[in-house]
Amino acid sequence: MHTSQTITSDVRGLTIEQVVFIHDYAQLVFDNGAILTIYNDWQHSGSKPADLIASKIQVVTTTKDAFSLILENGISLKVGLTDKDYIGPESMVLEGANGPIKIWS
Repeated sequence: MHTSQTITSDVRGLTIEQVVFIHDYAQLVFDNGAILTIYNDWQHSGSKPADLIASKIQVVTTTKDAFSLILENGISLKVGLTDKDYIGPESMVLEGANGPIKIWS
């Protein structure tokens, strides 16, 4: 398990190239080849998930209730971290392009 600070520093400044939905989870594919798989409930402030594409992550914050990304286009994405938001044992997995897999549970 990795701390939110580690994941925060790994995704800040990256650009989202794709949003992929697979069964009951979503993946954000970044410009450096990294993939953030989101298993928990999440939401965004855009009108559709495609609004996240081609936007750089400017701000990353974490509280006990949520992991949040604010993009350069002003759209925010929030992953819930409360007990009711969990679908399985982990909330997110970050697979680095050339680095280790980081699991956030």
